[in-house]
Amino acid sequence: MNLQVLVVTILVSLCFFYASCRLMPDIVKTWLTNCLLHLPLPAIWISFLKKTLQKPSACDCSGCDTTTVRKKNDSSADHLSQAPVEQRLVFHPRKK
Repeated sequence: MNLQVLVVTILVSLCFFYASCRLMPDIVKTWLTNCLLHLPLPAIWISFLKKTLQKPSACDCSGCDTTTVRKKNDSSADHLSQAPVEQRLVFHPRKK
């Protein structure tokens, strides 16, 4: 077998699996992930699979929905464990 054919075959198959995972419905992803968690896999892979089962936030960064307002006198590192504070949105009209 030619080396070029081997490299192209590997690249095309990896691209196929990547595209199929990205375009797969969430129900199928969840089912597949749950099936993979029952297999004897390394701990690193299991922790990655458990992270994929968590529901993503609105912008897929998993950070916007957990932000909190830090108090001025709070210098400790546990400020992220505080409950989020609601803030009111103010819309300013454009000047014409």
